[in-house]
Amino acid sequence: MKKDEFAMYIKDILTPFDGISMRAMFGGYGIYQHGLMIALIAQRELYFKADAKNVDYFKAQGAEPFVYRGKRDKQITMSYYKILPDVLEDEEELKKWVNLAYGAALRGKKK
Repeated sequence: MKKDEFAMYIKDILTPFDGISMRAMFGGYGIYQHGLMIALIAQRELYFKADAKNVDYFKAQGAEPFVYRGKRDKQITMSYYKILPDVLEDEEELKKWVNLAYGAALRGKKK
């Protein structure tokens, strides 16, 4: 599955959720709900937005953070956690991840 095919697959899975849109960015994609970024696709992986209120849930599920190499080969860890493959196939669990990520995006906007 090519990068764009994976993005379209994810877009199809998230279509039932209200207010979802997707935009290309930095070689990947940003996924938005009602204009707030809730997830990203990088290197054919889907990551959901985390913050202090939801990160423990994502970690408890076995999710790992999005990490990339920045300037001078410095490792950068972002507040997005990789979704587990089983979650994509479980509508109720996926809904929980989307809602948790949207909550984090809302809280981030208020800062």
